[in-house]
Amino acid sequence: FDVAVVDEFQLMSSRDRGWAFTRAVLGLRANEIHLCGEEGAVDLVKNICKLTGDSVEVNRYERLSPLEMEPEPVSSLKKVRPGDCVVTFSRKEVFKRKQEIERDTGLIVATVYGSLPPETRKQQATMFNESSNSVLVATDAVGLGLNLRIRRVLFTTTEKYDGHSNRNLTDREIRQIAGRAGRYGHSDMDAGRAAGMDKEAHEMIGKAVSASEPTQIKQAYVFPPREYVRSRFHNVFVEQLSQQLEELEASGDPRTKRSRYRDRWLGQLVNDCYLKVMREIRSEREALLKDRNAMFLL
Repeated sequence: FDVAVVDEFQLMSSRDRGWAFTRAVLGLRANEIHLCGEEGAVDLVKNICKLTGDSVEVNRYERLSPLEMEPEPVSSLKKVRPGDCVVTFSRKEVFKRKQEIERDTGLIVATVYGSLPPETRKQQATMFNESSNSVLVATDAVGLGLNLRIRRVLFTTTEKYDGHSNRNLTDREIRQIAGRAGRYGHSDMDAGRAAGMDKEAHEMIGKAVSASEPTQIKQAYVFPPREYVRSRFHNVFVEQLSQQLEELEASGDPRTKRSRYRDRWLGQLVNDCYLKVMREIRSEREALLKDRNAMFLL
């Protein structure tokens, strides 16, 4: 390609999806790559480009419409207004909040969440954008890849389950989600607004939104190269195969002469060797996590 664009490139630091963004940044065959995302990831990209021998040009852009906090928490879904986006962090909660809002306010409610098929997501976004009496209930998927006429973002919680544990949202995640409100060209308001639905959440969101310095991203995730995994597997498999064949022959078990038994035994050996290699890679990953100077994490 002559030009390639990677949006939300700061997601290189995501434990679950970071490897895909890092692969895109490092592997795109393009004369020029435009990376769009957060200020906090700029130094990481500069360091990566030092390794690859590429040059970096940084262009900074200011948000064209301000993002402001509501003076007080929005304590009830009965206070939801048309144009609001109510944010929660599970599909179950999305439908629970949808039913509550429809019951208590009579507003039209569109939904967006990560596993929603692309065509359905587009239909839901269109329904929200084109109705003057609609509300959106969404997970943090609302922060990526959608242009929505959101006037105000309401956080039902500032905690999420990230696939490993329940944790507080980072300042970066809060800004990413809250920043959907009042986007220039996609809203009829002079400023976007954000709020929590309890005092603690409201204060946490306000702190993140008003932070003047971005959180620095110092590490990117990578997936072990296929050749690396294959080489490690080959070495482990050859060693284990030789050892277990000797044990199998020495056992004198008549079942070892049957092809069906040997096929099942071989399949189990392949599986065991693969798991052994992945455990070794995981151990290396844990060691890298402790190294604050490591640029890449497995």
